[in-house]
Amino acid sequence: MVPCDSVLLRGMVLKYDVVIVGAGPAGSTTARLCAKKGLKTLLIEKERFPRYKPCGGCLSPRVLRELDVDIGGVIEDTVSGAKFTFQLRDPFSIVSQNPVGYLVMRDSFDHLLCRKAQEGGADLYEGRRVVVSLFIRCNKTSSMEKKGLWISHPLNP
Repeated sequence: MVPCDSVLLRGMVLKYDVVIVGAGPAGSTTARLCAKKGLKTLLIEKERFPRYKPCGGCLSPRVLRELDVDIGGVIEDTVSGAKFTFQLRDPFSIVSQNPVGYLVMRDSFDHLLCRKAQEGGADLYEGRRVVVSLFIRCNKTSSMEKKGLWISHPLNP
């Protein structure tokens, strides 16, 4: 997350309070929360949604409470226990009456959180990568100030 004065995109200077690079779960959730607090928020993702992620995800009930987002539509399975072993010897199981985790596919989960960020008021730029994370400009008194971000043209026009 980068507080900045301006973003340069295709020759246009855009004003944002917060710029977040990466629209994974952390980036999208941060964008949603910042936008809901009234900050003009930009979320940048190098891929286009829904994008494939090779990993799945397992979310705890606590994570779901903290997210404060209904993810029921992207839950693939519910975990109520696990079996543990070391070198396939002496396995033991733990089983719970209540769910201990929820399995999601990251493409669906990430896409949902990104949509929630947009619904909360964040702007999304997909298919763009940050070329230089920050550029510095000297003012007349020669002190250094952060001025913004350079963002490339779309990767997939």
